[in-house]
Amino acid sequence: MMLAFRRMKLAACLALVSVPAAAQGTDSLFSQGKPYVYKESNEDRRFGRSRFAKALSEGTDVPECAQLQRGMLTVLAEMGPWIHKKDDSLFVDPFLWNAAAQQLGMPPGFPAQANVVLMLRRVMIDGKLPEAWLRTAEKVNSPKQPIDLAKLRYLREGLNPIDSWGFTLDALTHAYEVEVLRANALGAADAVAAFRDTYLDREVTWGGLVFQDVGLEQKPKQKGKKKKPADAEPEPPPQKIAHLVWNPPDPNAGHLNLFGAVKRPPPRLITVKLQQEQYVDLQRIPRGSRVMVRGRFWEMSDDTLQMEIREGLLFLDRDFSRAGLADPSLVAACPDAVNEVSGTAPQQPGGFGQH
Repeated sequence: MMLAFRRMKLAACLALVSVPAAAQGTDSLFSQGKPYVYKESNEDRRFGRSRFAKALSEGTDVPECAQLQRGMLTVLAEMGPWIHKKDDSLFVDPFLWNAAAQQLGMPPGFPAQANVVLMLRRVMIDGKLPEAWLRTAEKVNSPKQPIDLAKLRYLREGLNPIDSWGFTLDALTHAYEVEVLRANALGAADAVAAFRDTYLDREVTWGGLVFQDVGLEQKPKQKGKKKKPADAEPEPPPQKIAHLVWNPPDPNAGHLNLFGAVKRPPPRLITVKLQQEQYVDLQRIPRGSRVMVRGRFWEMSDDTLQMEIREGLLFLDRDFSRAGLADPSLVAACPDAVNEVSGTAPQQPGGFGQH
């Protein structure tokens, strides 16, 4: 799902984002101008003065409020790798977004989703995650309901937006089918070249990938290698390479095929040349784990079955279909869970009351 900020009324504007790239057209998939610039609004300043925002910066010793902070920071962390430069919208996992409303927004009038929007806006305005928020996340983190601290540390280092959260592997696959496989006789000769020009060399975040393995690049041995002088620059460390797989959705899932099943699309093999410094411990990722990659989509075979990403960062890609962010009854007892940002709820202590 996407979250839109246009003249935000402190309510999340959600829409399904399963529209394939070819249906949207590249003009709507990628920005044609300068990246969107976030400017501080009255709502942003109001959020900064709220009890919740102050507690987020100062931390809390109240267990109920720790649950609230942990849940809100979890949502923010998962949105981080999808920050993009196309426009003022953002992707958020729909299961996670619903869990935020149901588990973190249960206190009467506390707009959990609106506060998440304002947390993200603060990150976008400042250009990075506030250091105090990271300290709070480390303090309130719990093994039972963990925050992905790797994604928060990624945000703490500064924003590095991708080109478009809508440029998914689903979108790429559909675009290839329409623009290459179904190209007419006049356009077929140049279809692959045009497709590569349009979609390669893009900053991407792709999720739902299966982690196969990671290792060091094996360079061919050089015969008759000369001895290096003493003042020669040291060789760079070996390139880390990750091998990932993306399995396209099964077109037969949930359908009764009376005339025979549709052949399932083949998997895509993705080779990732990793950045030396990662936010996760690569040695602790088991084979078969679900991961996401953030990097530069650099190369692909003409049939798109093999792809290469450079400058890659790996993150775990959690399944939030059964998201447990917090106990709503405990969150309801947090004194910071009051509406001080939108003024749309009945008057509460410390809040702004109605319009």
